[in-house]
Amino acid sequence: IMRNKIFLICYFLCVHILTCSTQSISFRHLTTDNGLSHNSIISIYQDERGFMWFGTRNGVSLYNGKYFKIYQKEKNNSNSILYNDIYHITGDQNGHVYIMTNRGISAYDIEKGQFTPIIKKSTRAEFFSKHLYVATSNQIFKYDGIKFDLFYKMTQNTSVIQRLYVYNDSVFIGTNKGLYILDPQKALTQPIKEGNISDIIRDSSGYYWITTKSGHGVYCIQGKQINNFLYEADDPSTISSNYTHRCCEDKQGNIWIGTFNGLNKYDKQTKKFTRYEKKENSKSLSN
Repeated sequence: IMRNKIFLICYFLCVHILTCSTQSISFRHLTTDNGLSHNSIISIYQDERGFMWFGTRNGVSLYNGKYFKIYQKEKNNSNSILYNDIYHITGDQNGHVYIMTNRGISAYDIEKGQFTPIIKKSTRAEFFSKHLYVATSNQIFKYDGIKFDLFYKMTQNTSVIQRLYVYNDSVFIGTNKGLYILDPQKALTQPIKEGNISDIIRDSSGYYWITTKSGHGVYCIQGKQINNFLYEADDPSTISSNYTHRCCEDKQGNIWIGTFNGLNKYDKQTKKFTRYEKKENSKSLSN
């Protein structure tokens, strides 16, 4: 009898754990109906107040949890954003937000509530780590708060910079032809030699995650080891698409990856992906 009781307790405990771990997630939708300036969102940034900045195809939408405030280019106003097609948003978590377009970057002073253009030329990537780093197609500049100084120039003429990530004075450079790493001594290596890089992050374990919009899946760099996660048609625990876009880490250490076929959550403990796709209900993804 005691053995049966123990079995039943273990059984119900396992059922409870499996139910909790596989339960679906409800998605809330924020669209132009709620005040968003455009439904195509390219970049998301959270400032030190907790406010969410959404870079869209038609300006910037600032969300305070209740309503949106829209920032768009204003004719004859030098203190508006430079262009409405937003490429990327980042900030220093100390009162400044940087809005990047293909016509340059505007710095927003939270205290003053004002935009100031800091560079008026075509820019392709930006990242903040103690300083603002900005890339054109083959050059990286470092901003000291007053001016931009040339930090590094790529000699690979066919590689176009798409993404930057800076950690401990090493610069990870995502290009249309793979990933390069520039060490503090300015020595350049290329650990990933293919793929059009769309995002680079460093997680809490010190792993680097690299997404590709060219169909090469997602890469994970762990020291000198590189893993490449790819879609497998007969395995639902693999990533849902090899065309990967943005990624981030949640507070539980899970890696979330946006793809061209749904959202994926990677569990580093089980080493499996959970897929979230559009379904015929209002609580799933809208696209």
